[in-house]
Amino acid sequence: MLLIWGRKWYTTKLGFVADFCEICRRPQPFTLERRSLTGHIWYLPMGSTYAVTHQGRCTRCGTERQTDKARYAQVARKNTGSARDLLATTLPDHEQVLKQRMDVERVVREDIASLPPDWRRELIARPFVTLSPMVEQRFASTHLDARSAAALLSLFVFPPLMTVLSAMIMPDDAEVGAIAGLALTIGLLIWGGMGAKRRWILKAVAPRLADSLAPLRPTDAELEGVLTELRTHKHRMGQYVKVADLKRQATSPSDRVSGGAA
Repeated sequence: MLLIWGRKWYTTKLGFVADFCEICRRPQPFTLERRSLTGHIWYLPMGSTYAVTHQGRCTRCGTERQTDKARYAQVARKNTGSARDLLATTLPDHEQVLKQRMDVERVVREDIASLPPDWRRELIARPFVTLSPMVEQRFASTHLDARSAAALLSLFVFPPLMTVLSAMIMPDDAEVGAIAGLALTIGLLIWGGMGAKRRWILKAVAPRLADSLAPLRPTDAELEGVLTELRTHKHRMGQYVKVADLKRQATSPSDRVSGGAA
């Protein structure tokens, strides 16, 4: 009997906290999660836990950020929907903890031209750095989007269908239909797989970047500078995100960000 064992990351929802979201550019309610690297047998957690981390997931935009449970005074069991209420209970010293970040946002809103150049560069880069781990995690494994899934399902449709049609038209060469159906399915699989990463970037990443960058009104040169830096440091976001994507998103309705990262 084949024994399946190893280590796997398991995620446990702990409750809700409030913190600053770099994509929303303001404090938001977060779902707090515990991620533990635990030994498993047949995908059932057993044995030692080798690592524990915590992450928050913004309830508005769905963006994840690394955090530490010890940062918060307590973890709320329910999401009241109010960042103000959650800040008061889960991060009561937020006025000190978030003061510098909130002061910067006040400058962005009131007098963006007064931002020092180094501040501006950092603020433009922050959304990219915030989302980069999500991109790396997504691309570390295979995912099927709707197009790829449809192409995979065609494996169970086209070969049998083409075999039946071929038997009706050419009874002596029915296997030709099976071969043709298989070839068609392979073609669809290639078509479905091509551009899957870019499609996900356009759906889940570009809208978040565009929303976060909108108050800064970055130039094409500033955006390309950040993407070049990401490529230099081997961040795959730098390879798949294009300046043109962000410009197109900037002309779309402002409420683009969904709560999921599909």
